[in-house]
Amino acid sequence: LMAPSGGAKGAALALMVEILSAGLTGSNFSYEASSFMDEKGPPPSVGQTLIVIDPSASTASAAERIAELAHEMASEEGVRLPGRRGQNARRTAIEQGLDVEDEVISAIRALA
Repeated sequence: LMAPSGGAKGAALALMVEILSAGLTGSNFSYEASSFMDEKGPPPSVGQTLIVIDPSASTASAAERIAELAHEMASEEGVRLPGRRGQNARRTAIEQGLDVEDEVISAIRALA
């Protein structure tokens, strides 16, 4: 059974993200940054770290192994893989179209 990260594991993961994204860049740590959810306070001044990996440098079986991991994770109750909801929504929209409210259509037409 796979359990979500939390407790000590979640704290260690959060610490790694803080070190890479704020500690090494000189940006605000999460406890120092203002909220992204409202207009209170100064800009959050958060940092970013990009880890770039050349997929051609990995083994030929890496994609298969990662697909197996995703399959195993998705088979657990309550587990959601990033992007899966968006992929499903896109597929549904392509197959069944979109429902757009009349007010939105009117607003778009008013802009034309």
